[in-house]
Amino acid sequence: MAKEQVLVEEKLKSGVLKRVKGIWGTFDVFIEKNKITIMKSRKEFKVGDIAEYDSWNLKYTAKITSITQNSVTFDTLRSRGKKTRLQLNEFSYRNQNFDSEEWQKFNHEEMLYL
Repeated sequence: MAKEQVLVEEKLKSGVLKRVKGIWGTFDVFIEKNKITIMKSRKEFKVGDIAEYDSWNLKYTAKITSITQNSVTFDTLRSRGKKTRLQLNEFSYRNQNFDSEEWQKFNHEEMLYL
């Protein structure tokens, strides 16, 4: 896994604004207690929300269990008791345009051909 770079980090009263760069691109994220906002799309995710953590033929989603200043952690079926963790850069890339209805439609259509 490639290491992401933190280009800018600014601590504010309500949270931390970070610019992270990695193989997925460069993203600005705002992190508060148990909440992350992808600034480009203004998408907000909180602990307990569903978000994408992986994809191959299908897009895989799971419940967010933890949000830190460095990563987002998921409770997934494949983890078997272990945590699945994404760095902020990959999380932002996968979820910048996340829409649960579109996700379900995409997976349903893909499953017809698998």
